[in-house]
Amino acid sequence: MKITSIKPYSAQFISQSRSSHSHPKKWVFIKIETDEGIYGWGEIGTGSSVSENLMNTAVKEVSELFIGENPMDIERLWHKLFRKFSYMGSRGFTTSLIAGFDIALW
Repeated sequence: MKITSIKPYSAQFISQSRSSHSHPKKWVFIKIETDEGIYGWGEIGTGSSVSENLMNTAVKEVSELFIGENPMDIERLWHKLFRKFSYMGSRGFTTSLIAGFDIALW
C-alpha cells in the first residue's frame, strides 16, 4: 500500500455568542489517500488565518515527503516529519502539524 495524495481542507466555526471570548475558530483537516482506496483524516487546530495559511503550505510540503510511502510505517513517517520541521521548535506549529498527520495515519 502506498500514499497517493495528501490534501488540506480548511474549515471555520463562527460562534453565535457575543462574548468577547467568541472568536472564529479555524482548523485544517488533512486527508491522506492510498492506492488501495483507503483514506484517513487528521485535524490541525489553528488560531488565525495566518497559521491556517502556514499549515496549508506545510501540508503541501509534507505531501512531497510522504507520496509513495507506506502509510502503515507510522513511526518512521513520524520521525521523518519531526526531523523536517523540528528546527522550528518542538511546540506549537510543529506539534500541531505532526499531530494532524499522526491522526490521519492511524
